[in-house]
Amino acid sequence: MSKAARVNAAQCSRGRKQEQRRFRTAQRASGLRRPSHTTRPNRISPYQSVEQEQEARSEAVVEYAQLIRAQLPTLLAKLSQIPAIR
Repeated sequence: MSKAARVNAAQCSRGRKQEQRRFRTAQRASGLRRPSHTTRPNRISPYQSVEQEQEARSEAVVEYAQLIRAQLPTLLAKLSQIPAIR
């Protein structure tokens, strides 16, 4: 990169930063606020007790196991059609 190109790039960067600064100043003057970064919500558990949460988790695991059990024969049949490359 030539010296003239570096100087031109630096001037463009300075100009862009000045424009951004003016824009932010104008926004603040008009009463607009820049939104803060998003964060994960800090919530309490929807369950009333530890037992309720454990029950809900157990139920989810049982449902998942039933789903896998229902699909396992089909999956095994399809996998058995793959030739062994030994």
